[in-house]
Amino acid sequence: IVDTTLCSASHERKQLAFRFLEHAVPLLRADQISAAMSPSLLKMLINNLVYPDSFHSAAAKQLCQSLAGFVRTCPEADRQLAVLMALLHKPGTIHFDSVTKTQTVASLVGGLNADAVVKYTMWLKKVFLTGTDSDEEIKED
Repeated sequence: IVDTTLCSASHERKQLAFRFLEHAVPLLRADQISAAMSPSLLKMLINNLVYPDSFHSAAAKQLCQSLAGFVRTCPEADRQLAVLMALLHKPGTIHFDSVTKTQTVASLVGGLNADAVVKYTMWLKKVFLTGTDSDEEIKED
């Protein structure tokens, strides 16, 4: 519904897509978070962060602040990582903060619990060693 109805429609519906995600993420499991943070919604988020004069720029910034707040208060590493990895995987990028001129990923990483930090660090190491912006998910070892 978010992709087909909200992300490709009027300004009001696009605004509603951001608000929906803001309120839905705390209620979702990790696999559902990954699905809710769809490619269409992420493209819309990135575009509205890149262009500060865009119609939905304020809503995009609010969503990023909300996601950072969720990660800070969520005790579950898998849900924290689902939010973070959605921004780092395509259509997002490992350079999300640089591209959007925000501190979104930095804020998310700062809110990770110890278990999530270990898993995120292992993923970063793999990305560094392979020399790619890996789309591989963080896996349990």
